[in-house]
Amino acid sequence: MPTGSYKQGPHYLGYSSLDAQVTAAVGDAIRQISNLLATERFDTLAFSFDPVTKLGGKIFSTAQVVRDYIYDQLVAVAAKHRVVLLKSKFAGAGKDGDFEFMITRQPKTLFVFNDNEEEFYVHYNAPANPYR
Repeated sequence: MPTGSYKQGPHYLGYSSLDAQVTAAVGDAIRQISNLLATERFDTLAFSFDPVTKLGGKIFSTAQVVRDYIYDQLVAVAAKHRVVLLKSKFAGAGKDGDFEFMITRQPKTLFVFNDNEEEFYVHYNAPANPYR
């Protein structure tokens, strides 16, 4: 696992700076999202939002500059594909903001969730991934 860009957070590691490794990983993730949106199976792109930090989630301890960069990339890819950008705020299980609750009710929504880089690349690089 790369070490230079990560820092130990309260629960899991997160990016501590916006460096070449981070921009490459985010770029790969945004390309994956773009490829999925290009299929035209989705009319909405949803992500966990926080009005202060822009990205929701308390699992990873991530530098604000990285959160800002990811947020800007999500806004750009949604605009490129002319899909609605759904800024979802978690308000509790079983209601809007809970992706598990929302996913079956919004079949044309692509949900973006936090994952660690290592797990992302396992799926991204898999031979079965048709959107690489």
